[in-house]
Amino acid sequence: MTHKGAVTLETERLTLRRFTLEDAEALHRNVYSDPEVMRFAFHDVSENLKQTQSHVRMWRDHFGEKDKWNCFAVTLKAGSELIGTIDFAETDADAKSAEVGYTFGKAWWNQGYATEALTAVLGYCFEVVGLQRVWATHNPLNPASGRVLQKAGMLHEGTFRKNKVRKGVLVDTVQYAILAEDYFGKTDDTPKGYIMDLRKVVGHRPLIQVGASIIVDNGQGEILLERRKDNGTWEYPAGSMELGESMDETAKRELFEETGLTAQKLELYDFLHTDTPRSVYPSGDVVYNVIARYVCTEWTGELRPQASEVTELRWFPFDALPEEFPPHKVKNIEQYLAWRSSYHQKV
Repeated sequence: MTHKGAVTLETERLTLRRFTLEDAEALHRNVYSDPEVMRFAFHDVSENLKQTQSHVRMWRDHFGEKDKWNCFAVTLKAGSELIGTIDFAETDADAKSAEVGYTFGKAWWNQGYATEALTAVLGYCFEVVGLQRVWATHNPLNPASGRVLQKAGMLHEGTFRKNKVRKGVLVDTVQYAILAEDYFGKTDDTPKGYIMDLRKVVGHRPLIQVGASIIVDNGQGEILLERRKDNGTWEYPAGSMELGESMDETAKRELFEETGLTAQKLELYDFLHTDTPRSVYPSGDVVYNVIARYVCTEWTGELRPQASEVTELRWFPFDALPEEFPPHKVKNIEQYLAWRSSYHQKV
C-alpha cells in the first residue's frame, strides 16, 4: 500500500484537505457542539472549543501516517466554509482494509455533500493507497447514513448485534463495504438502491414501488423537465423511496440528485396509484407505482444534470410540452394545473 502523507482532494463542490488549528472554531460551531449532529457519534459533544482543538491538533499532527486516522477537513469551494469531517484508517494491513467515517453539520444535510466527499475518499483509497476493502458502520437508528454509503456504491453486509460501545452502552451497528473489484468494476451508470437490490432477487417480476415526483414550477408558466439518458424522453424529476426515508426526504433527494436544486418550499398536492402494471425501465422491469406528487416553487442551487441518468435540463411552458414527453403524464400536468388553480382561488 502507498501512504502519500498529506494530500488534498477536490470534487465539484468540495475541498478535502489537512486540518489546521484555525479550523477548530468552525468545526466546533458547525459540527462538534451540536447534540443532534453528534447523536450517533462514538464520542461526546464538545463542551468547549478547547476540546475540539485537541481533536484537530491530533488530526493535523498525524495526517497521512500509516496506521493513523487520516481525517480530512471538508470545506465548500464556494466560501471555504468548513462543513464536516471525513476520515479513514487502516484496520488490517495484510488484508489491505480500512474503515471510513464522516460527520457533517446539520445545515448541510440532504444536499449530497456526504456522498460527494465519500466518493472522493473511496477513489483515493483504491486508486492511490491501493486498498482492497473499505468498510463503514452506522447506527440502525440513523438510516440516512446508510443511504450515503449505498449511493457511494458500498454494499450492505449485515447488522452486528451489540458489537460496539457508544457512550457506555452496547449498540448494534449496520455494516457496509466495498471491494477494489467492486470499485473498479462499477460505472457511473451502475444502479444503486433498495429497488435495485430487490431486482437482484425477483428479476423482472412486478413490484410495488413507492416513490415521489416533483414538478418544479418557476411561477412564470414554465416547468423544469429533464431528458432521460435511458430512453430519451423528457420527464419531471421522480424516483423511488429508499429504506428509512420519509416521503418528503425522497422528493428532496431525487430533486437534488437529478437537477442539482435544493428544495426550499416543497408541497404535497396529490397521490397517484396505477392499477395496471407497466414497464418503466428499458430492461422490462414491471412495477405498481404509488407516487406522492410534490410541487417545488422555491429552491437554491444551480442546474446540474445527474450524469448517470440525465442528459439535459430545460424549462418548458406548461402549454408547450415537448413531443417526447410521455402522453400518459400529460394528464398528470393537467391535474397539477387544476390543483394549482383551485389552490390559488382558496388563498
